[in-house]
Amino acid sequence: MIVELRNSNNNNPPDGGSSGPFGKRSISSILLLMLAACMAWGISIVLPCEHPFGRIATLDNWFAFGFRILRDTLQAISILALAISVSVFLPRIGLVIERVILKSRRWQFLTVTMLLTFLTSVLFNYIVFESFPNVIDEIAMLFQAKLLATGRLFAETPKLIDFFDTEFIVADGPRWYGKYFIGSSLILIPGVWLGVPWIINPILSTAAIYLTYIIGFNLFNDKIARVATLLMLISPFRVVIFASMMSHPVCLVTMTLFALSAIKAVKDPTRFGWALVAGSSLGFALNCRPLTAVAMGSVIGLAALYNMPWRQFRWQTVAAFVAPLLLFAFVFFSYNKALTGDIFVTPFNKWSPNDHLGFGPDVGLEYWPEVDRGYSLEKALFKNTYFNLEGLGINLLGWGHVTFLLLLWPILFSSWPKRTWALAAIVAGLMLAYFFYITHAVLAGLPRYWSEVMPMMFMIVAIALVGIRRKLPLICQRFDIRPAVRTGRAACWLAGLMITIWGVPYGYGMIINEWCFDWKTRGDRDRVYRLVKETNLGNALVFIETGYYRDPKQNNIDEYRLLLIRNDPDLNGSIIYARDLGARNTELINQYPQRKAYRFVRDQYGLEDQLVLISSPDIREEEINSASKPP
Repeated sequence: MIVELRNSNNNNPPDGGSSGPFGKRSISSILLLMLAACMAWGISIVLPCEHPFGRIATLDNWFAFGFRILRDTLQAISILALAISVSVFLPRIGLVIERVILKSRRWQFLTVTMLLTFLTSVLFNYIVFESFPNVIDEIAMLFQAKLLATGRLFAETPKLIDFFDTEFIVADGPRWYGKYFIGSSLILIPGVWLGVPWIINPILSTAAIYLTYIIGFNLFNDKIARVATLLMLISPFRVVIFASMMSHPVCLVTMTLFALSAIKAVKDPTRFGWALVAGSSLGFALNCRPLTAVAMGSVIGLAALYNMPWRQFRWQTVAAFVAPLLLFAFVFFSYNKALTGDIFVTPFNKWSPNDHLGFGPDVGLEYWPEVDRGYSLEKALFKNTYFNLEGLGINLLGWGHVTFLLLLWPILFSSWPKRTWALAAIVAGLMLAYFFYITHAVLAGLPRYWSEVMPMMFMIVAIALVGIRRKLPLICQRFDIRPAVRTGRAACWLAGLMITIWGVPYGYGMIINEWCFDWKTRGDRDRVYRLVKETNLGNALVFIETGYYRDPKQNNIDEYRLLLIRNDPDLNGSIIYARDLGARNTELINQYPQRKAYRFVRDQYGLEDQLVLISSPDIREEEINSASKPP
């Protein structure tokens, strides 16, 4: 009997310990853990974390930024401690999540994540954006897409352009066109034809998440690829960017495809097809966002050249890469020539020659307020970089500024240092490129100029999380929390679920607040358009009094851009929306003698808005007849 008892004790797993899984040692360890978690959370609350945008261009912002990193890290540790405590008694929750994420069949995992990615961006677009462009960049791209969809590069400039003057839409002599590059609008054409241009970028999100998985699988392993894909799925940054109609999604997809094709070409340089894909994807990205394509492409290209097995290299690989790249370069310069008359002057620079890289007192759009014009090293450090990093911490995962530690840890301690450093170099390359550009482009807390490196950032964070999952059972065992392996694994996944749920208002708060509540133009746009639909107007001119983007005092209340995009580019639609220029309205009315003309009169509370008839063909005809009768 004694021998049997000894044997049974020897057969017990090390996790259990002599006191059993819920013995005194585990209970006391859990109590100490919860006490430490409460203390960490209490300290995080009292840290002096100022509002992220409370003070501009001061060191105080950076000190507060550091405290926010510490605060969010302490809160994340508290959540992890709670997850460990729960997982001792209820490990099934975390283990089920692990089994679904890591043990499901690859096609099932990818199908579900791609479908959810599409649905989340579509829902955000429908609920928050109302399936409509909200930013002037989107409006200019959609305007150009409508022209390209009819087989034209530009429309005829209206004779009375003052009534239709809109930011980022160039009136260049007889040519009227959007200022952005052709690729940004080209991708929207199928949506324009179908009447749903807003759906294009959510569709692209499925390609982005698939490519993220494939790159993670090729560079690391299936586990890291799945975690990176999951992070992309839950990211507020991804949801909003792919819900928009901007150029970032297509550039992200094409540059991620370029990265994948570079990896494949390095693995087997004799497969010329991947070189062809690389040249095509990079060339298309150059026609969407040239600076992004150059910044990311340079780092990816250098990494590929460094790792290339030169003995297997063939000249056909170079030809397959260069040929499509030259073709897209031809498209780039031809587009410039067709619109601006100079192959080296882009529509972007035609709009504003001062909107370019570099420092100087005159850098920036000419009609900006004087305080915003000019770019310096101080502004780059204390404003642009600060705003973008703050937004990245909030919105990359919705987990707060602990994200920065998750991004930094793999760079220092990864099991795949060279590959991790290559990913980090791609991220740093894009950040460095836009360091020299005057506009920080933070939109509702989203550092959108950095969005194209999201897949690389998710893979770096995935490496950190997989490392935590591997280390956590050892930590549990060291602190005598039993069963260590099961508890550590379960706690890691449960903590991820908890911090994701906790971060929903944190990650989406600023985004939804700006678009749904604080954005001044949103309500005005809806009020005009909905009133026109309710009154069932047709064959009409509608004048609306707005701010004006060229007036620094009224720039932020110029909602006309949201109505211009309702117009047909040729101004032949049933309704033509125009700026209300007061006494000058007669000039436009006379250009459209067969249309009724209305002025939108807004009520302060939006309850009794009116469309006031100011002229109609019948009235004008009666006036002409009465004027022609003899006295």
